[in-house]
Amino acid sequence: MVTAKTKRQADRRISNLYGRQYVDPKHRTPAYERAVAALTALREENPDLLTPAFAEASTGYWEHVFAKRHGLKRTSGRNVPERLTGEPAYSVPFRRWMDHPSLWLKDGKPHSFVGQPYGLTFEDLQDLLRYCQAKGLTASVDAGLSWWYPGRTVLVEVRAQDE
Repeated sequence: MVTAKTKRQADRRISNLYGRQYVDPKHRTPAYERAVAALTALREENPDLLTPAFAEASTGYWEHVFAKRHGLKRTSGRNVPERLTGEPAYSVPFRRWMDHPSLWLKDGKPHSFVGQPYGLTFEDLQDLLRYCQAKGLTASVDAGLSWWYPGRTVLVEVRAQDE
């Protein structure tokens, strides 16, 4: 049963969510304010469209940032993490953290493998750790840099430990 007290508590939680500001007021440009207003209106109209709208507006940008930040170039070759170790990769079993794969070159050599899954379970993280330990690789997970459906996927980067 919903009482007046529980309704007030729920309303307070919702207003706290809506009232957060992540950019200092002195950096909130007119374009930023219009974007926030448009996304707020979209959230009120159909909350299911909020993340797809953000994804459409930012797709391509995060991939560019990733490449520029690390001085990398995406390869059109086979997208498997074994290319980082030089191992043959005739039949690489799919792992969830390998979803939406890409392989990145630095100075013409394989530098990092990127997967962009729609989430990671405890078992996925354990698999990623076991895989990297067995092959002498390291990994990082970033929720903010994924360019495959931004806002819904995470970026998993696997690379050599000495990188």
